[in-house]
Amino acid sequence: FKNSIRIFLLEINENKKIFILGLILIAILVVFADKSISVYFRDNKMSESFVEKIANFGNILGEGKYLYSFLLFFAMLTLLVRERAVTIYYIALASGIFTGIINQILKVLIVRQRPYESYNPHLIFAYKKAIEEGKYITHIYDSTYYSMPSGHTITVAGIFLVFAIHSKNKILKTVFFLVPLATAFGRVYVQKHWTSDVIFAYLIAYIIAKTIYNLNKNRLK
Repeated sequence: FKNSIRIFLLEINENKKIFILGLILIAILVVFADKSISVYFRDNKMSESFVEKIANFGNILGEGKYLYSFLLFFAMLTLLVRERAVTIYYIALASGIFTGIINQILKVLIVRQRPYESYNPHLIFAYKKAIEEGKYITHIYDSTYYSMPSGHTITVAGIFLVFAIHSKNKILKTVFFLVPLATAFGRVYVQKHWTSDVIFAYLIAYIIAKTIYNLNKNRLK
């Protein structure tokens, strides 16, 4: 993690076009699409369908106990085959930890109400409302105003995007880029997050994954 904050800020600067375009997309979603997407999934549950299975898979993958168990299992499995290869799993683990830290900081700063509360996507930076309701810093037992970014999405993306950046195989690279989208979709499907929440989470996770990978890629030699 040495110099990670400085490198993280440099990565934002180096990817500023992508970052700015991402923020513009998020703003458009907040204004024009977040509510309609959430309400659609609220009113149109696709029980037992393939779509719901994808959503369920994404939600389960985002749970830390499953995600980190998966990561450590494959790290140990890889260690039996090639000792040096396990380093990429350590880097992915570090990226997951870093995304978790950034996620908590952003949630406290952004203070956005979750969809299922009032389906009002414009309750961002809602400090006054959250404080009045006694729900500002109450994440341990109440996460009403911890909607942006999506913690599940940012953690899954922070881990899998390290593999995507590292992989030379185009098919695997594509798979690693797509897996976090299942979690992103799952969080929107169950109305735990707005679409803009998961897009923002994916964007931040990409920059963090690049940061941690670049800081440690010399360990892969």
